[in-house]
Amino acid sequence: MSKHHHEVADRIIPMIREVFAEKRPCDKLGMTFQFREKGWSLSPEEAELFHDAVRVLASAFPSVHQKTCSRELERFCCEHIPGHGVAFEAAVPSLLSRLDELGRINNTVYIEISGIRLELPEIDVGPVKIIPSTHCDIDKHRLTIKDINGNYPPPVDAGVLLAMVEVTGEPQFAKEVAQDQAQTALDCLQVLSIQENHAAFENSFGFVLACSEPMPLICCHRWMYSDIEPTWSYDKACGPTIATNNPKLNLPLNQAILAKLQKRGLSFANDLLRESSPSPFDEGVLAAIRWIASAIRERDFTRKYLAFHIAIEALFARDNFAARNSTGYLAPSVPVDEGIAYLLGKDTEARMRIAERSRELSRTRNMIVHRGYTSIERQDLLTIAHYSWHCCVQGLKMRARFREENSFRQWCLQKKFETLSEEPVDTQQQPKPYC
Repeated sequence: MSKHHHEVADRIIPMIREVFAEKRPCDKLGMTFQFREKGWSLSPEEAELFHDAVRVLASAFPSVHQKTCSRELERFCCEHIPGHGVAFEAAVPSLLSRLDELGRINNTVYIEISGIRLELPEIDVGPVKIIPSTHCDIDKHRLTIKDINGNYPPPVDAGVLLAMVEVTGEPQFAKEVAQDQAQTALDCLQVLSIQENHAAFENSFGFVLACSEPMPLICCHRWMYSDIEPTWSYDKACGPTIATNNPKLNLPLNQAILAKLQKRGLSFANDLLRESSPSPFDEGVLAAIRWIASAIRERDFTRKYLAFHIAIEALFARDNFAARNSTGYLAPSVPVDEGIAYLLGKDTEARMRIAERSRELSRTRNMIVHRGYTSIERQDLLTIAHYSWHCCVQGLKMRARFREENSFRQWCLQKKFETLSEEPVDTQQQPKPYC
């Protein structure tokens, strides 16, 4: 092994040995994983140690995403730790070599997207570049490939927009990873552009309660260039989109719109999407963004309401890795009604009012989930949408201060007991809360 590999092995071997050293009683489930016919169930304490090892690998192999490091470590443990033995040290170099290999494979995926009208040459949203089909990089890759007859692959379809994503790792997983990153980037645009997107927003304030038409599964084309041979491949999938596939309602992307998005947190979203080692709080913010975007696209009032509420619950979920990976129920960092009040209330009176209103909205959520309730008041839907959106954006802007596990929970508790100085919410160009 190289010196670098020796240093990494010396750090992760004790961690893995401790995780799998003995059969511990597992009263609570921290995480599970499986590869082929083998799998493991870990307690919350073991799961925390496992994620410590993942973070060590991610920092040692910065070109490999943390999720890939986690997947490779899970596969390694399933293959080399049968039963509860610890005779795996000899196989650790194979894991490190595998991560080295993945870090050297570069793929560029081009995915057809819809719901946007691009009025600039290109736009970056995190690791995703939104480009037209005439972009020079496409043919730069495509024209490096010839078949046995000396022919180039067919050109990319004309007149379409593409999400261009560079992915490191196995080509067979690259398209799926890129697809997920492209949709997450569009979800961020969906959330931040809500006041400019006519498929999602009504007049100066007020969430439209339905998209203009049902959202069908939109088939898209995908192309991928891999430098491993090099190769060029093509397939179809369900494409990333924003709000609707009605061209009349496409979101315009120009300098004026981007300036507005920057004020609402686009730069924070870009940093979050580029983060290779997301914190538990980051994962909560991302989950909230996805649920809000889903709520905007949803036509049914009841499911729309529920998706906005789930976004809030995702944001206030426990900010530690063991809780995030647990399959059982865990209470949130703080009660959701209190958390909303801490983030959005400017003073004690406002927080009390917001908390009481949030409890009313949670009762409606419970009626939907447990009793099949479908009669949703328009004002309740607007309010839960407002709370959800503002909590998510505020969390996005505050994410840098919640890098450590349980740091968001601790901040909320300090807010509860008034040990922090008052920190007013950023209300620039934001409407007054519904209370």
